[in-house]
Amino acid sequence: MTDSEDDRLAVFPSPVRLRLVRALGLLVPLGLLSIGLALGVGAHPVGLGDIWHSLRAVVGGMFGAPTADWGVTEDILWTLRFPRIVAGAVVGFSLATAGVVFQGLFRNPLADPYLIGVSAGAAAGWALAVLLGFEHWAGG
Repeated sequence: MTDSEDDRLAVFPSPVRLRLVRALGLLVPLGLLSIGLALGVGAHPVGLGDIWHSLRAVVGGMFGAPTADWGVTEDILWTLRFPRIVAGAVVGFSLATAGVVFQGLFRNPLADPYLIGVSAGAAAGWALAVLLGFEHWAGG
């Protein structure tokens, strides 16, 4: 190949990069939509406009701009719902990472936590925590 042919081929993305861009182009908007739905749905429904107004007030408050009064809606969104969304994301990322580690360690795409007894160990740990009275720390 000549240099001009190499330059022409470099313009086109690799198939792996193209698949990654397509997947992220689909998953990022769906993730943001699910966060918006999780913030809005509950015993006290919060509209999309209220979420947007509260988000602007909270972000503006971080950077020193004057904010609106902290009301019931902001209290529900930022002290109850948003921490639960973040905790759910952290747990999901952790479980996905553990699954990838198992599959890479055993070089088996079907590896699961039952393979070496991790699930049984987790169940035994939880049973011990219940017997010792630690379940109240985890929300009962």
